[in-house]
Amino acid sequence: MSGEQFGAEGHVSELDADAVCAQCNTVNDEGTLICKTCGTNLRDQRTTRLAADQALDGTAGPARRGKLLSGMLYAFAILAVLWVALNVQAVSDWLIRAEQASINYAERLWTGEDSPVFNELSAQLEAVQPTPAQIAEARRAPLKSDAYDGKYVLMVEARQVGLANVQARNGMAYFVARLNSGIEVRGKAQIRPGSVLVDIKSGGYLYNGSYTSLMGIALKRQDGILECVGGTETSRAAFKCTGYLLAN
Repeated sequence: MSGEQFGAEGHVSELDADAVCAQCNTVNDEGTLICKTCGTNLRDQRTTRLAADQALDGTAGPARRGKLLSGMLYAFAILAVLWVALNVQAVSDWLIRAEQASINYAERLWTGEDSPVFNELSAQLEAVQPTPAQIAEARRAPLKSDAYDGKYVLMVEARQVGLANVQARNGMAYFVARLNSGIEVRGKAQIRPGSVLVDIKSGGYLYNGSYTSLMGIALKRQDGILECVGGTETSRAAFKCTGYLLAN
């Protein structure tokens, strides 16, 4: 470049800088320190280039090589910052995925701060053992209620699949369901007009010692029956059932 002698360090002024920008190939006026087109630091560019050349031909002494290495690391750091700035959305998405992968939201329903509430609801279900006649009556004449609180029998068509216990607290519906298959479901749902909604961070089930997060929604029909649909994050419609409020 312009007849520069890369090895003649003793003749290089501290203000020397490359004329041609390596980033955009713009030819800048002599003595320019910042590229007029893209803003690259031309003096740092020269330092990095000299370091690379001297590292290849072995002309730099130990002290000088250390100084040049520091310059190269500085340049690499700038490049890393630029890469992150240009790919900030991708980095953000990756961090979110990594955080979610490290958190088992379902397990918190059994071990977190809300677990005493769920434990109480689960214990209350142990005493609920509706007879076939009571189940038939709940289906024949569904009980209507503006609230979601109470014990429910869960049905898939004409087959009972489990029981549920629901309790509203501070605008949220806490629920525990015990299925005949041995699965226990827990969750905290947002109460909305005509429905309750469970997102992936507030619902889960326990089966054979394994916790799995789930999401779902329960729609309240005019006759008081709950239509429930839910699933995991990958299988969003894994189960469907109908809930009938049991008489106290």
